[in-house]
Amino acid sequence: MKVSKTTINFASRRNIELVIDDESISFFPLNDDSGEPAFVYSIQESGLFFKANIWLKSAVKEELPRWIMNEQMLRNVLSFVSPSFND
Repeated sequence: MKVSKTTINFASRRNIELVIDDESISFFPLNDDSGEPAFVYSIQESGLFFKANIWLKSAVKEELPRWIMNEQMLRNVLSFVSPSFND
């Protein structure tokens, strides 16, 4: 699954930085120097699959989808987790 510039900008407006490499996409708070992502999804041809939760609250983590199949679902996830990044 490819992540467009539109989705990256969508994340930035919600205080989330997406760091994308060949194998995964990590979700960081914008302007955070801790160096640890909140959570990580692995990138596969059929979409994104949940890989790890680093510091996201368990109540929020439990609501994250195991599989994100398209960019609309990714944007929904970004909107959902955004309040956790602004605490």
